[in-house]
Amino acid sequence: MISATNNLRLLWAKRRLRSYLDTHVLSLNEEHWSVLRRLAQGKQRIRSALPLDFPLDELVAARLLRVYTEELNQSASNGSVATLQFVEAVNIELTYSCVLDCAHCLQSDLRHAGNHQWIDPSAVEHCLVDARNLGLVETGVNLTGGEVIQPGSNLLEILNITATMGLPVRLNTSAWWGAAERVRLGDHRFSPGDLLDYLIERGMKLIALSVDGRYRQYPSLWSALVKVLSLCDQRKLATELLFTGVSGPDIRSTLALLRHQTGSPLGSVIPGGSDVVDIEDSRNISVSPPRVSGDLSQTDCALKRFYRPRYLHIAPDGGVRTCMFASGAGWLGNIHEQSLWDIAKGFPQHRLPRAFATLEVTGDEPKSASRPSHPCAQAISLANKILERGSGPKGQKIVGSPPHKVEHLGGNPPRFSTDVVGVLHHGCF
Repeated sequence: MISATNNLRLLWAKRRLRSYLDTHVLSLNEEHWSVLRRLAQGKQRIRSALPLDFPLDELVAARLLRVYTEELNQSASNGSVATLQFVEAVNIELTYSCVLDCAHCLQSDLRHAGNHQWIDPSAVEHCLVDARNLGLVETGVNLTGGEVIQPGSNLLEILNITATMGLPVRLNTSAWWGAAERVRLGDHRFSPGDLLDYLIERGMKLIALSVDGRYRQYPSLWSALVKVLSLCDQRKLATELLFTGVSGPDIRSTLALLRHQTGSPLGSVIPGGSDVVDIEDSRNISVSPPRVSGDLSQTDCALKRFYRPRYLHIAPDGGVRTCMFASGAGWLGNIHEQSLWDIAKGFPQHRLPRAFATLEVTGDEPKSASRPSHPCAQAISLANKILERGSGPKGQKIVGSPPHKVEHLGGNPPRFSTDVVGVLHHGCF
C-alpha cells in the first residue's frame, strides 16, 4: 500500500513540490503527477497497480511516499489496536559509553556493568532503509548516547548514512567538548566550531543540551556549555536546552544568565522542561494484566508508547523497543538478527504491545510492599512481568532494573521546523 507523507502534503500546500522534485533530479510524466496529486490532496491510499515506470523507490527516498503492509495498516480509530502507524522518528543509541558519570543518568547501571559497545553502522544503514520505506522517519533520526562525541565514536559513519539518505538529524551531547581546543571524534580532530560546521553539513538540524545537576557534579562543564551555545548561536543552529529538575523561575533566570554570558539573545534556543524522578526497584511491584492500577495511566504517554508509539528506540546492541526508559531492552527484536521490516510486521501481534493495548485500568492501588513511586517504573515492571510469562521472539530481552534516578522528560516544548520537514523535539527521547 502506498500513501503520502506529511512532507508531500506540506510541499503540495505550499506549491513547492515541483521545485523540490527538481532538487532531487526527479522528472515525472502526467500519469505520475496524477498519482501524486491524488495522494497529496487527500488521505486516500493506493492499493492498485502503479503506472508503468512509476519512480516509487526514488519518491520514497525523497520522503514523499511511504510503503507499508496490511499488518502495519491497523485502524487508527481503534485505540485498542497495537500499531506502528504513528511512529515518526527513530532514536538510535550509538553507545552507553560516556566521558561523564552523572548521578541521575538513565544508563548509569548499564555503564557500570561494562556496557560500552558501539552500534554496528551497517546494521543501522539497513534499519534506516527499512524505516524510510515504512514511513517511520518522516520527522527524522535522533542520535544519542551515552556521549556520541568522544574518541572511538562511530558518529561520523552514522552521519554519512543519514546524509546519503537525506534524513534530518537531532543530536544529543553533554557539550563537554566546548572548552577543548581540539576535539577528537573517531579518527578525526576538530576545533569545536569546525565540528559543529561538519555536523550541520552532514544533516544535523537540531542539537540538544541538558541543564541539570551535572553542573554541580562537574562545575567546569558550565563554561563548555556556554561556549557551545555561543557557537550554535553564531550559526543560527536550533538548540534545545533540556532543563531537568529545574523550576520555571529558575529556567528563566538560567536563560537570562546564559544570554548574559554568551552576549546574545539566543534566538535559536528552544527551552524544554523536565523532571528528575526517583525510580525504585521495579521488579517487586505486584501488578498483573489485564486489571492494573490507574496510576499506570498517569505516564506522560498514557501507556501508548508500548502499543501506539511515536518513536522507536534502538539500543547499542541492536535491540528495538518503544519505551525510552527501558534502556538496554530489545523486546521487539534485534536489527543485528532481523530486518526492521520483519520486526515492524510482527508488532501488531507481539504479546507485549497487545497486552498493553487491552489493559483494563482501574482505580485500585496495586498491592506491593515496595511500589515504585513513578508510574513509568510501574509500566516497566508490568512489561517485565508480561515478558516473563513466556519466551518471546528471537532477540527479545527483558527490561533490566532501572538505576535509582533517571531524567523524566515531560512537558511539550515548542517544535522547531524547517520549511520541509519537522525536526525532533525531546518528547520521550
